[in-house]
Amino acid sequence: MSNTNSVIPYSGALLKDLADSLGITQFPDDTSWYQVIGGLIIQGGKIAIGGGVTQAIDFVAPYEKQLLSIHTEVTGAAPNGHYITNEDLTGFDIVNGASGRDYYWWSVGV
Repeated sequence: MSNTNSVIPYSGALLKDLADSLGITQFPDDTSWYQVIGGLIIQGGKIAIGGGVTQAIDFVAPYEKQLLSIHTEVTGAAPNGHYITNEDLTGFDIVNGASGRDYYWWSVGV
């Protein structure tokens, strides 16, 4: 089962399977990161978006099966001045209706 990116069994797993299923956090650039943990992919980043702009966000580690959730945190005032749209296995869009600001985002999937 090693190196197949499969979810390991709850009990009876070999130590090599357990080690292969736990990844090391990767930082492909200055503003994004991802980690594979037992088949679960968690990733995130930070992006500056101008006022009234819709910004496409591409996942640095696209999901193969299912996107489970996307979360955003905004800096500055009016935290509800944005929404997420066009979610798929490769990314999503942030629609920023307020003035320019920075967004922290993270997502979970498999």
